Amino acid sequence: MEKNRELFVIDDALSLEHQEHFRHRHFCESGPEWGRWIAEGDQPEYINSLIKIASKYMNLEKVAGYEWWTQKNTYTQKGWHIDYDEGKMETEGFLKTPLFSMIYYPLVAHIEGGEFTLEDMKIPAKTNRLIILSANEVHTIGPYNIDKSTRWSFLMNPWSYKPEVTIPSFHLKGQDPNVDNSTNIVHKRLKEQDPRNSEA
Repeated sequence: MEKNRELFVIDDALSLEHQEHFRHRHFCESGPEWGRWIAEGDQPEYINSLIKIASKYMNLEKVAGYEWWTQKNTYTQKGWHIDYDEGKMETEGFLKTPLFSMIYYPLVAHIEGGEFTLEDMKIPAKTNRLIILSANEVHTIGPYNIDKSTRWSFLMNPWSYKPEVTIPSFHLKGQDPNVDNSTNIVHKRLKEQDPRNSEA
């Protein structure tokens, strides 16, 4: 677990009971889910178990709710990106990010690649691993064979307001995900306005 930059990797994060809740409710009984919202205080206990862990590392005082989505053995080359409120970007031209981000892996098996990749490190996907990171960490996912691997991930962003539209895991518009300088454009936006100081 690394603490220097609001990046935390927690292994054996949840009890077996809560792992099973994630698997059955979000993966065994359904395909990928997108753009879901839970108001603060309305989350079920198994999701709240992730929030309790996050509260040890991040400030939750301004949380109004949680946007979440799932990825089930899916991979597209989306390039380097941060998560942000697309509605704010389109209507106001303002880069609004969540308070921080969480990635939880309820099941990973038979995988080579598929790492959660930051600019200076790769974090392997691992069953019952939770990653917590600040919203301005530019990231991507490494390629892997979706036909031979199991990689289930539950992703959740806490917000200080309910965004109209959010972008889970998209690079900034107009950017070729294979262009090396795509991260520079994200960094330019982040320098122009610090998203950590932009809570509603």
